[in-house]
Amino acid sequence: MRLRTLMNLTTNARAKAKIATEFGFDIESPIPLHTISPALDIILLRPSDPAHSEFGGIAKLAYQLLIDAILTKPAA
Repeated sequence: MRLRTLMNLTTNARAKAKIATEFGFDIESPIPLHTISPALDIILLRPSDPAHSEFGGIAKLAYQLLIDAILTKPAA
């Protein structure tokens, strides 16, 4: 966040390009929503990688199956 702010405060185009290249940023801000609401957590807004997302879905299905179908009502 601080690097993005530093880059946005820089008025020299070459300096902006150097900062963007050095740290792997795009010169334009990628999230306009962040301008509207700077308190948003941009890390948690992004989905996890597909493998972990798929595993999370499978784990949720297994848990629901365990509670709804495998265990008896008193055990659940």
